[in-house]
Amino acid sequence: MMISVILMSMLVVPSYIYAAPLDSICQIPNDLHDHYKMLSKTMKGLAFLDINTDSSLSPDDDNKTPEDCPKEPQTKGHIKDRSTCPWIEIKNKRDDLFPSEWMSTKCRCSNCIGRNGAYSCQSVFTPTLLLKRTVCKNGTYVYERIIKEIRTGCVCAYTASVYQPVSN
Repeated sequence: MMISVILMSMLVVPSYIYAAPLDSICQIPNDLHDHYKMLSKTMKGLAFLDINTDSSLSPDDDNKTPEDCPKEPQTKGHIKDRSTCPWIEIKNKRDDLFPSEWMSTKCRCSNCIGRNGAYSCQSVFTPTLLLKRTVCKNGTYVYERIIKEIRTGCVCAYTASVYQPVSN
């Protein structure tokens, strides 16, 4: 009986080792940071994320929520607080993208502060270049360029169903 238990345990252990995902042997390219910086200098018309690796990203308004809409416009502080459509910053993380962390925004109000119902707060999107991990080739991950629309602020605009252009 004891011999069969030992033999069974010997058969089980190798299956755990074999079950490790194949991606675990793949490495991130050493020059990925430099490649992204080079792209940021050569490609015009796109935003690039700050890839300062010395500090981690952290929103400065952790205690605010989108439901925390002020009743009146603020007169002091950052523009994200003084806007008629204030916003909060949100930390995003995706391990399959480079840079893997970035900040985006979310409007704190649905209607513009101090405006009638014909206006609403709308997100502003900025096309931003990121590198997306695709496959593992010869032990190194391969990345492709993608454009991701990242929310970068909020503006007060006519509500789409209310706005009608003047015809001539």
